[in-house]
Amino acid sequence: MTIKEAIKFAQKRGISADQNLISRWIKDDKIQITGSLKDRTLNIDQKSFGEFLDKNGESIEKIQAEMQKELMGKIGSAGSGL
Repeated sequence: MTIKEAIKFAQKRGISADQNLISRWIKDDKIQITGSLKDRTLNIDQKSFGEFLDKNGESIEKIQAEMQKELMGKIGSAGSGL
């Protein structure tokens, strides 16, 4: 599957992922691929990606929620000074 397909696949599982996050997982060898990011022949193995999301989905969602909360806190504190 392509990165765009992987983003949709993750979203169907309730995980917000973008191209940068998936690229990072690929570079960290978290998911199996064939081809290369450099020459745009990348193909993400759907089975390994699904297993990765199943195994790490809860922690990914928790980290994303914490990041969102932190961001909203920064936005709130920045807006109160105006």
